[in-house]
Amino acid sequence: VLSSSGKQLWKVTGQSPFFGVPAMGLVGDKAVVIAGDRSGSLRCYDATNGNPLWSYSVSSSPSSSSPISTSPILFKDPQSNAMPWRVLVGSEKGEVHLVNAQDGQMIWSRAMTGGIVGDFAVGDLRSSGALDAAFSTSHSEVIAVSLSDGKTIWTKKFKVPLQESSEVKRGKRITRETLSGQPVLVDVDGDSKLDVILETRGLNSYVYCLGGSDGRIIWNYGTKNLRSNPRLTESVTIAPGRDELAGDQVIYSDTVPVYSNPTPLVGDFDGDGKADLIVNDRDEVGLINVPLPSALVPGSWAKFASSPCNNMILFSVPCVGAAPAPGIRLSADRNEIVEGQSVKICWTSTNAAGVEMDQGVGAVGVEDCLTVTPPQTTTWTAVARGCGGEAKDSASITVSVKPPAPPPIPPPPPSPPSMTDADREALTRSLNDVFFEYDYYRLTPDAQKTLDQNVKQLASYSSLRLGLEATCDERGSQIYNQFLAVARGESVREYLVAHGVDVSKLEVRPQGETVKWDSRRDEEGWAKNRRVHFVILP
Repeated sequence: VLSSSGKQLWKVTGQSPFFGVPAMGLVGDKAVVIAGDRSGSLRCYDATNGNPLWSYSVSSSPSSSSPISTSPILFKDPQSNAMPWRVLVGSEKGEVHLVNAQDGQMIWSRAMTGGIVGDFAVGDLRSSGALDAAFSTSHSEVIAVSLSDGKTIWTKKFKVPLQESSEVKRGKRITRETLSGQPVLVDVDGDSKLDVILETRGLNSYVYCLGGSDGRIIWNYGTKNLRSNPRLTESVTIAPGRDELAGDQVIYSDTVPVYSNPTPLVGDFDGDGKADLIVNDRDEVGLINVPLPSALVPGSWAKFASSPCNNMILFSVPCVGAAPAPGIRLSADRNEIVEGQSVKICWTSTNAAGVEMDQGVGAVGVEDCLTVTPPQTTTWTAVARGCGGEAKDSASITVSVKPPAPPPIPPPPPSPPSMTDADREALTRSLNDVFFEYDYYRLTPDAQKTLDQNVKQLASYSSLRLGLEATCDERGSQIYNQFLAVARGESVREYLVAHGVDVSKLEVRPQGETVKWDSRRDEEGWAKNRRVHFVILP
């Protein structure tokens, strides 16, 4: 920390490099400095002497570090009377943490689908009197959350393609354009609600304006080749083209590097009383005039621009010079529906300042979707207008007459009566066992007659599950007798299935020689053990 004269007041060294811009302000009556480091620690220091006040870890466990990837945001919660000061911070692993600035205790933590990139923008996006936050993730998403409980208000997913950079020291760098930098919160469409302006990072940068309450796209345009942009008022080249430098010297200017984190700026930068939007693309900075609804009183701009709820800015940019023609594509998720059904119509546009839809819809966003329920066959037409003219596209939806309702489905047959334990035991006794000849699994005529009687007994109990316990006499090896028991059980199951018993209700349970029905070791005893016994399963 330095004084106004540049003298060092105090210095602290963290366990790992600090990240982003520290937050400094009053928490109650104490001046504090709050900074996050790459080990996942958020630290609060006394601003007067550097003494540590508290530390908070964004990592879920000591063995798993989660580097902090945003500057901490210090603010006062308007809905909290006791201990209202809060700190908001994000991590590379996609965690957003809200911490009590007085004692470093977590208020809530939420996990997102991608790492948090850029810094948070805090404001009342829903005009509810409560604060919200807008930020970007490494999955090319813009997310708005409520700072009261951390719940997601809306998510906007962007499709950002891979692009190839210019040569750097005889090589080529492939980079994915990503959403980055800190969003700017202003009222863009004049509805007295904050909207979100943000810029992508990469070779073909874009500026997007999203509705603060719902994330819809209000407008967007590319900043590539700023000098040819019809909305451009002035551009300044910060890093002019040059020959490649030898050794390890920097090729591009440190002031506006090729892959900087762009954060759009809004303010009266040329002193004409009108709002301006500054964006950067590669090695250029562009100044775009955006007239206000009314002129500013001299000296009022600084106070006006510093307010997080400056809801007077209205982006209405006149066309200057030649401009590319707009384009629009309209599509429906279904082209044919039945009367009473709904269909979703979506559209995307390029180089458009606004889009209008017929069929009584009117002005819509430059990229959005609409759910409709047409009573008859209807064609929807959207017109995209921009500085380069206008473009149209249509989608037709064929509506057919709703067919008559089908006859009522007859009630299902009554369920079979449930069985008591006594009923189950009585049925088990009524089912006769099937006996086999020595070393055979074929069904004898007597066995088939027994099975026919059992099938009649089971006809009234189609929902029952039946176990087929197959056994052998003790002669033969245990392995052989086990296989023989399986074969006998399968013979009985195949016969029952062929006579109308549901195969899914039958379970073969081979028991080999492990179960003995008769302990005599003679032919009469052995014959009693060569059987399949029926049991009712629960």
